[in-house]
Amino acid sequence: MSIRQITIIGNGLIGGSLGLALKQRKFSGRIIGCDRAPVLERAHEKGAIDTAITNPADAVQGSSVVVLATPVVAIIDLIERL
Repeated sequence: MSIRQITIIGNGLIGGSLGLALKQRKFSGRIIGCDRAPVLERAHEKGAIDTAITNPADAVQGSSVVVLATPVVAIIDLIERL
């Protein structure tokens, strides 16, 4: 199975670092970032994500892998929204 798309929800220190690491290791698929608009703008400028989407339910569409890189207290609410 080939992974063509990964969604990273939470593009701060951990999520942004993961996106950059995937790019450095030549991940050939698409990386979707999901967060607040200012955070996504920075992640896109740094090259950590390919596409920025603010709505988590929309961001996970078509992804083989979804990474929750949000603060722990936000994860339960986030899972319920997905």
